[in-house]
Amino acid sequence: MAPTNQPFTLRSILEKDKLNGTNYADWIRNLRIVLRAEKKEDILDTPLPVEPTDNAPAAEKNAYKKACDVDLEVSCLMLACMEPDLQMQFDNNHAAYDMIVALNDMFQTQARTERFNVSKAFVETKLAEGAAVGPHAIKMVGYTQRLEKLGFPISLELATDFILASLPPSYGNFILNYHMHGAEKGLNELCGMLKTAEADIKKGAGSSHVMAVQNKPQFKKRGNSWKKKKGKAKGEAKGENSKPNPPAPKAGPIADTECYHCKGKGH
Repeated sequence: MAPTNQPFTLRSILEKDKLNGTNYADWIRNLRIVLRAEKKEDILDTPLPVEPTDNAPAAEKNAYKKACDVDLEVSCLMLACMEPDLQMQFDNNHAAYDMIVALNDMFQTQARTERFNVSKAFVETKLAEGAAVGPHAIKMVGYTQRLEKLGFPISLELATDFILASLPPSYGNFILNYHMHGAEKGLNELCGMLKTAEADIKKGAGSSHVMAVQNKPQFKKRGNSWKKKKGKAKGEAKGENSKPNPPAPKAGPIADTECYHCKGKGH
């Protein structure tokens, strides 16, 4: 089996994802990985030394020539991994260090704006009550990965806090148990735990609904009491339509009673 040419394999990463003005953070990171493997990364951070004079020692001249050769190789690699529009701006024997400084100036504002937008979305994204937690968790993890690509990674603990804070109140018990048990899981493992918690929450909500239905008060009929009351009401209604009773006789003396004063009767 033929040995693998590692530098060439790594350089193919840059060829597949050329600098186009929107991917500078990814591009510069891949460029540094390639040059680090080739032990040439310092070229990006160090200006070329001043050209030695004619009467300078031979060792100094040789070191300068070697630095120029490495710089030329790196600068050509950078140009080859750019889109044509950017190549035209730098294809004028620019040193690798000068190219990096110019690119940073060009794309620094863009990277800062993207970082702000990603951070804002990461903090403000909330899971609606009842919505699926899987896609939400994947989105939140994606924000952390994007921030890392932009050169601003956040710690695992802080990322976990932001994800837990984005959950609705129904996940309160899960969050409480997570903190009480001192769980320190990776973000992918946290996503799996959230899916399990989601299933338990839905199951618990269904059980609560069943209990609510079972505990609903029921009204039972008691024999024919309803009918009796109904019949009584009908009877009362009939009594209201019957003829009125004759008036009671007025109070007074009876016709044959003897008067106390005149001893007469009938008055």
